[in-house]
Amino acid sequence: MKTVLNLILSHQPAAAVSKMVAYWSRCVPNESILIAYGGTKSEFDAIQHKQKFFVDDPRLFQAAAEFLEKRGDQFRFVHFAEYDHLPLVPDLNERQIERLTAEGADLLGYHVHRVDGTNNPHFLYHMADDKFMSYTES
Repeated sequence: MKTVLNLILSHQPAAAVSKMVAYWSRCVPNESILIAYGGTKSEFDAIQHKQKFFVDDPRLFQAAAEFLEKRGDQFRFVHFAEYDHLPLVPDLNERQIERLTAEGADLLGYHVHRVDGTNNPHFLYHMADDKFMSYTES
């Protein structure tokens, strides 16, 4: 059965990642948790969770796409969270799928809003980088 891939970005020490995975495993299947790790290589190596990848450049989602190319037949949805976002209900992924279906949406996000063409600091930061537009176009 296709399910949700819970992609969690962390830079915390391995012991903290272990606790986080244990907590998440109470709410989602352990095999649906993929750790995108941006901390030190030594801490990454100490993480015992099998499904992980080291983020050594800013193309996080490209690394996740490579993971999905190999295992995409197992996952229909991707839930992206940072290490400090914890699930509060044991049926989190089911609720997300229900909401997607009810909304007829392809993407769910909390307080998502467009920032392009504004003076939003995030937009201005990226626009100052000449490579940004060519990267997003590719």
